[in-house]
Amino acid sequence: MSGDLTLGLGVTLTGTVTVPGRAVIHGSLEGALAAREVLVGPEGRVSGTLEADTVELQGEGPATLTARTALVVRATGRVTGTVRYGRLEVEPGGVLQGDLAPLTGAPATMGKGNGKDPGVPVDGPGAPAAGSPAPPAGGQPQGPQGQKHGHQHGHQHGSKKR
Repeated sequence: MSGDLTLGLGVTLTGTVTVPGRAVIHGSLEGALAAREVLVGPEGRVSGTLEADTVELQGEGPATLTARTALVVRATGRVTGTVRYGRLEVEPGGVLQGDLAPLTGAPATMGKGNGKDPGVPVDGPGAPAAGSPAPPAGGQPQGPQGQKHGHQHGHQHGSKKR
């Protein structure tokens, strides 16, 4: 499709890049990236700023990230910094921390939830303590704009033989 960019493994690009379509990053982009859709592969790294409608992180995200429609942090993905998003999904093992906030009017969800409210983490940091009231709908911590929130999901699945 025209208007797309693929940055291969081992390739480093520095500067300001505007992609009208989809940007797939397997190498390293240092600077600013604006695109309609971005996929940062498992070995990919974006440093600087990234702005797109949808972002899927399997690798390392930038210090400043805006995903207007949706941000998906896969199990191998990690981003630390200022993050703004429309909809949010973090797989177990994915790392998302820093100054996090949904964009105004956007529905916000985190993780897989508890099956009742998709915005309530089941366990780990950010999960409600036993006996504490559930967070408000949407599951987002409440507080003044710009308050720092850190979330790290690192679940391991398996069974123990007895």
